[in-house]
Amino acid sequence: MNNWSVPSREETRYGRETDVGLARRQLHARRGHHDDRGPGQLTIPSPCYLIEHDRGLLLFDTGLTPEAVGDPRRVFGELAEEVGIKFTEEQRVDCQIEALGYRTDQVTHVVASHVHLDHSGGLRLFPDAKFFAGAGELPYAFWPAPVRGRPSRVKDRSAVA
Repeated sequence: MNNWSVPSREETRYGRETDVGLARRQLHARRGHHDDRGPGQLTIPSPCYLIEHDRGLLLFDTGLTPEAVGDPRRVFGELAEEVGIKFTEEQRVDCQIEALGYRTDQVTHVVASHVHLDHSGGLRLFPDAKFFAGAGELPYAFWPAPVRGRPSRVKDRSAVA
């Protein structure tokens, strides 16, 4: 599982609040916390699920690209610092699958919930698998919307397209 450590102040250099900022305030409001935008971090997991089925192994989401291990800024630029991405070798989806006693070539199906960088970064690690994504994701893979709320990389999306 990948983790994002998000600063409490979510104003971006574009002057708009990110979806993460909105989600954080809504979560705190439900728990009765006030958001004073003071110091602090919020860890947001980015889970992947491996499902054993009679027809094969299904992987739901693939996490961040392995290239981001240790130095996410090298891959994602300023976005890595803006949202505080932290990513270790052990968090790579292929390493987690191998730790469970499977090989990546045993994964027969991969479902991408959506093509944000924290859900589709490892798609190319499964070249022999059948890929599935929602109908709305395929147009986005070819014609991405502006970064606002939909961060992803063409290189990661192209594995599905």
